Amino acid sequence: MIQNCPVCGKAFDVLWPDQWVFKRKGRFICSWSCLRAADNKKGVEKRVKLSEREQKAVDIALEGGNPVEFLKKESKNASAAWYHVKQKVKEVDPETYAKLPARIVSEKKPEPAEEPKTATVTKVEEVPKITQPVVYDGMTVREIEGGFGRYRRSDVNGSIYIDFEYTEGMDVISLTDKQWRSFMVELIHASQILGVSL
Repeated sequence: MIQNCPVCGKAFDVLWPDQWVFKRKGRFICSWSCLRAADNKKGVEKRVKLSEREQKAVDIALEGGNPVEFLKKESKNASAAWYHVKQKVKEVDPETYAKLPARIVSEKKPEPAEEPKTATVTKVEEVPKITQPVVYDGMTVREIEGGFGRYRRSDVNGSIYIDFEYTEGMDVISLTDKQWRSFMVELIHASQILGVSL
């Protein structure tokens, strides 16, 4: 069933009218942003616009470049900054959002040439094993961020959980430490069966 959004005027298709969640006073609304605008009673002017920096990051992505590298100049966490830019674009300009690449692949830096080995023997210092969360300036660190996403530790009813939240999406995997060990063993086994060396 084709409807016209009472907020922005766009025509859109309502596939399951009885399950459509974007509606007010019996009228169908096209999107979450228009629903918010209707609730705020300020119309589509309420929509947030991209800053000059955010627009530049979007342009770089559309041209096949790496917006994360651009955002590193001004952001401590460029991956998270790019995620938030994408979410803004999704709200402001869904058509441009659809053209953005799903993933940004960083260029691999060339590996440095291996130095010739010498006959000197260097003493290898053993790194102490971390058995508890790190305490920094009196505060316990329970979440860190890496290249693929965030890792969070939770201690619940005597079990240690590690949650993994992927940077590019909203998915979270939450397993106990024992389950993660079993998962890693299974992953190696599955990759061997598939003919992939990890």
